[in-house]
Amino acid sequence: MIKKFMSICNAYPIEYERLREMLVQGFDINSKEDEGDNDTNILSELIKGWPSVELMDNEDAKKGLYDLTKFFVDNGFDVNKYGKTCLRSLCWSHVDKYILHIAELLLDHGAKTSDYINDESNVIDAIEWKLGDWVVGTGRTANTMTAYYNMIEAYESGDEYHCIRSFEECIGKTITSIEKIFLTENEIDFDKLHSNSFSGGLILWCDNMPLFISNSTEMYVDPRVLSKMICSNDISEQYHELIGLTIKDLYYIDGSDGICLISFEDTDIQLFINNIWWNIQEQQYIVANIVTVNEFNNYDFSDIQEVYIPAGTIYSYVATEYEEKYAIIKCEHTSYLIYSVGKPYRAHKIMCIDVKDWFYRNKMYKVRIKEPCLGRYLKRKNKGIRGIVIDSLDKQLVLRTDIFDKVIILLVDKNKYNEKELCYVKGEYQLKYDDTLFR
Repeated sequence: MIKKFMSICNAYPIEYERLREMLVQGFDINSKEDEGDNDTNILSELIKGWPSVELMDNEDAKKGLYDLTKFFVDNGFDVNKYGKTCLRSLCWSHVDKYILHIAELLLDHGAKTSDYINDESNVIDAIEWKLGDWVVGTGRTANTMTAYYNMIEAYESGDEYHCIRSFEECIGKTITSIEKIFLTENEIDFDKLHSNSFSGGLILWCDNMPLFISNSTEMYVDPRVLSKMICSNDISEQYHELIGLTIKDLYYIDGSDGICLISFEDTDIQLFINNIWWNIQEQQYIVANIVTVNEFNNYDFSDIQEVYIPAGTIYSYVATEYEEKYAIIKCEHTSYLIYSVGKPYRAHKIMCIDVKDWFYRNKMYKVRIKEPCLGRYLKRKNKGIRGIVIDSLDKQLVLRTDIFDKVIILLVDKNKYNEKELCYVKGEYQLKYDDTLFR
């Protein structure tokens, strides 16, 4: 009966009447799929990986997990006994903001987060493991886990946890004002010298909901920050172009480097945020600038001086191509950030941001090419710009994308390549490149 019950739960939309019939017939909602594990239960197994890949973009399917959890709670599920396992399983679900709603429901009904001190299966440990997505996974997922971590931490500390929400709660809401906040005296001194840099953080007020942007570009709703700050400044006038705009989405270009964009409805402008670590004063802060994002329209690459890529890859003589989250094209009067965007496993396109004076927190590799200039754009029908080619006296640099959010970097010596290798076929621009050109 367990398999039958779970198959009904997994078939979205869920036929709750059939589930109720099975409960009337005597099915135990606290059944365990694996009798050898005291913590396992059918709800925690259902939560893992919810929803199916086919329904990843279905908002109703995401909310469906909250509805299913409430069905379990309302029908005798032992939250006190099995709630902790469900809270851990939420780390591997894909329901975005509903993770916090489901966690709140379980906590309100007596779910434990840890059985004893140094419990290796506690909820905080599971969330910390998923926070590794800041480095190896998606910044968006890690950002949700940050909000989840703060909720559990607040619960365990006896603080108010119901008010903590993920960034997704602010999508569709209008920015009414913006504040620069100060959590320490040192931040006040630092911020006096930097008009668009924020060492304490920012608060975007979204229809009376405080969206907190930390100095490491973590974003979540947490009114508790207001009680922790020592003072704040209203900087709405400084960012007057954003006031009255409705938040559309958040995109992390590189989560580990704290580079992200907040987009808005009915406009091309976005809020570009970059995390910086300033070694001189050991001060961490964010730079926030209003930018326009597009597919290279109206951008002038005629005065390219240098090209930089992050020092995140160990370069090898045997590799034929490399992947980075972004690249920087430095021109005479400005700098452009190149990155890839699109839906997972579908054709991506290359995007560009004029970031003016580029700030970066880590070492960058400079691509050694002589007198670089724009060669051409690589396009596919109805797929936008898939890459750009930069020519020089001795080399040809290709920055392209495929179906992932990485910029694929290829560099070829004009004196060594075969002309046939320059064919652009099925979205692939296959060139060899010599990694000794990076330093």
